[in-house]
Amino acid sequence: MAQIDLRTDLAVEASEGLKERDSKGIVTSEGIVRDGIKVTSVKILNEQSSIRLGKPVGKYYTFELDIDKIHDENYLNSISDVVAMYLGKLCNAKDNKILVVGLGNESITSDSVGPKACREIMAGDNLCVLSPGVLYQTGMETANIIKGVIKENNITTIIAIDALAARSAKRLCSTIQISDTGIQPGSGMGNHRNAINRETMDIPVIAVGMPTVIEAKTLLYEYGTPKEESCMEEMYVTPKDIDILVGVLGRCIGRGINQSFCNQMR
Repeated sequence: MAQIDLRTDLAVEASEGLKERDSKGIVTSEGIVRDGIKVTSVKILNEQSSIRLGKPVGKYYTFELDIDKIHDENYLNSISDVVAMYLGKLCNAKDNKILVVGLGNESITSDSVGPKACREIMAGDNLCVLSPGVLYQTGMETANIIKGVIKENNITTIIAIDALAARSAKRLCSTIQISDTGIQPGSGMGNHRNAINRETMDIPVIAVGMPTVIEAKTLLYEYGTPKEESCMEEMYVTPKDIDILVGVLGRCIGRGINQSFCNQMR
């Protein structure tokens, strides 16, 4: 049987199962921060390790959430607290002008994490918000729209929020990843656009992502029924309660951004 490429946007999944000889240049650690929220840190230190994992050099923090608690307001506040805490580790808001970009198509629920998070952002002199839509809606590359906003508003840091793809169904809408490596719009749906990172924007780009989809072939493989039929190549699966999960967790991300940067700017 041919080797099946099980793609993931999560560094924690890409690093799972690495043999010791393959883990040089990759530093991982785990901990519990609040309300049972587990945080896994993956640091990719060099280009060799970057190629091995298929992820850019940088820091990745992954939070594992209990979606059975999403109706508990205290738990949701804890999620926002953790998002705020780790954004603070990667970005200092003082003397900066930050642009929060909600990537994705709000008309497609599984691709609407970014726009929904942006609804919660309290824009101000040092915190700008943009939901640029997608190419077929605007006729413009998202990266070019962002470059124009950066130039006209003297932006010094970008926080880009987007939907991602997972390799394991258990991580769908129950995982949030924050990294300092930037992001590629449309990666969650396999529709890669121009990257938004330090190299393309000339300023730091913090990425916040939540996996909302898994490739159908990956899901079948996970449950022991691998398929090679070409019909599986373009199919994605998402949770049945995706609208509730994206809405609630998108708000948590937005509130975490508010909390982090409003506190830092005081």
